[in-house]
Amino acid sequence: MLEDLNERGPLQGLKVLDISNVIAGPFATAMLGDFGAEIVKVEMPGTGDTLRRDCRHLPLTAGAQPVDP
Repeated sequence: MLEDLNERGPLQGLKVLDISNVIAGPFATAMLGDFGAEIVKVEMPGTGDTLRRDCRHLPLTAGAQPVDP
């Protein structure tokens, strides 16, 4: 049982709606995703997330999955 938990993460099955913007919120959301939560990121149409647009060198949005409206 513990081996399964370690592979999936302790937050497996949890969905997080991320409406945050600029560093602290996306960083916290990325950490939740690292622990297995499914992240749904809501962004401004046409402009996207400020952090991803202005700080492309940071790995905070790795693994994000785009969703078409």
